[in-house]
Amino acid sequence: MESFSTVGLPLRRKMFYWSEVSSETFSSMQIVARDRESFEGRLYREVVGPMALAEVCSSAGSIHHTASHVARAVSQRYVLVIPIVQGFEVLHGQQPGFDLHPGEFCLLDESRPYRLTHNQTARTFCVVLEDRFLRDFIPDPARLGGVPVRPVHSMSRMLISLLHNLSRELQSGRMSTVTPAFAHSLAGFIAAAYTEAADVTEASVLESRKRCVKQYIERQLQNPQLRAAAIAEHSGISERYLRLIFESEDEPLWAYVMRRRLQNCARLLRDASWRGRTITDIALQNGFNNASHFGSAFKKCFGMTPRDYRRANVTRDSNR
Repeated sequence: MESFSTVGLPLRRKMFYWSEVSSETFSSMQIVARDRESFEGRLYREVVGPMALAEVCSSAGSIHHTASHVARAVSQRYVLVIPIVQGFEVLHGQQPGFDLHPGEFCLLDESRPYRLTHNQTARTFCVVLEDRFLRDFIPDPARLGGVPVRPVHSMSRMLISLLHNLSRELQSGRMSTVTPAFAHSLAGFIAAAYTEAADVTEASVLESRKRCVKQYIERQLQNPQLRAAAIAEHSGISERYLRLIFESEDEPLWAYVMRRRLQNCARLLRDASWRGRTITDIALQNGFNNASHFGSAFKKCFGMTPRDYRRANVTRDSNR
C-alpha cells in the first residue's frame, strides 16, 4: 500500500503536491482549497490487478476535472466514489448537479468534465476502473456516468457495505494480501448492483440527459444551422442516443424543435411589443430561413396563417 500526506509540507508546496498526487491516482485535475492556510490531505492507494483502490481524506474544497484535463487523458477510466464521512456536491458533464451523501455511490466518467465540492473535511473511498476492464462487466458504462445510486436495492446496500469494509482494510494496510482475482469479483459486484438498479438508473439517466438536451436546444432555437450532430456533441452522447431520447416520449427530435420554434413565433405574434416587426422578422428570429416554409408549418400547427393568427389576437386584445 502507498500513502501520501500533506502534513509537514511547506504551505507553498501543499496544494501543488496534493493536486499532483490526486492526478496521478485518478486523472488530471485541479484541487482548490477553501482555506489554503489550513488545508491538509491524506491518500492511501493500492493496486489490485486491473483496478486501483483509494481512500482520500481532505479539507474543504473542490476538485475540478475540466475539458482541458479530459483532452490530456491518455486512457479512458471510470471512478466509483462513495462518501464515507461527509458528502459532496457533484456536477458531472452537462447533467444537473446533485448531492452525494454517505451511503450512496456514483460512477464518474473521466472522459467528461466534472466538479466535486465538499464544504467540510471529507473522507471518500474510490475504485478506479479502466474502460476496457469495466466493459467486460458493464457493456456501456458511459450511460451510468454521473448518476447517483441510492441504497434502495439489496445489491446496492451490499455493495455499499463492502466498500465501507474495503475502506477500513485499506487504511489498516491489509489490502496487500488481496489477490488480483478480487478485482474481477468486485467489478462483478458493481455490475450486479447497477443491474438491479437498472430501471431507476436508466430512468434517471434518460430524464437527466433529456433535460440537458432540451435546455441546449432552447438556447439554440434562433440558430437556423442547428444540427443533430452539434446537439449530440454538446450533450456528450451519440446522435443515435439523442434520437432515442425523443422517441421515448413519442416526439421525434426535429418535431420537438419545430414545435418549440412555432410556439415561440406564436408568442411573439401575440406580443404587443412585437407588432412593429414583420412576420418574416419573427420567423428569422426563431431559426426559420424560409418564409414560405414557415407559413405552411405555422398553418399546419395552428390552423391559420401567421397573419391571420396575429390579426385574431390583436382583435381579441382590443375587445377586452
